[in-house]
Amino acid sequence: MKEYYVGETAEGILKKMDLTFKNLKSKQTYFSQSVFYKLFFLPVYQLYSSYSKDGSVGFYFANLQSNIAFNVKYTLEKEYTRGNKIALRISGNEVDNEWKQKAEKGSMDWLYKFQKDTHDLFSITGSVSTFDRGKELKIEVQIFEI
Repeated sequence: MKEYYVGETAEGILKKMDLTFKNLKSKQTYFSQSVFYKLFFLPVYQLYSSYSKDGSVGFYFANLQSNIAFNVKYTLEKEYTRGNKIALRISGNEVDNEWKQKAEKGSMDWLYKFQKDTHDLFSITGSVSTFDRGKELKIEVQIFEI
């Protein structure tokens, strides 16, 4: 790229690009802890041979500074929604932690909707929760295509 772009402006842009890419590598923890990053990059584009699939997902709870694991079931609805969308539900329960036993366990329930023709993501709605000292910590999200 440097051979093609010559000059102070180009040099400044290339230095900023280099810095940005170096910073991205150092910010991997930040991305892995972001709820939005997690939701957008869950492995939803899979083969659902019998309209469902089991899996596990971890969500970071900033209040606890901890990643909480969930056993989940991906369930592809057999019929389109009223709005003619493909619906995928991801639901499950918190996994037992071997170091800390909880009386109450959190849960996860997400509904992904995709465009029927293109399979592009249309919306994500739902919540994920856990418990700490008897108090429920819950993250609720509604993301829609504009």
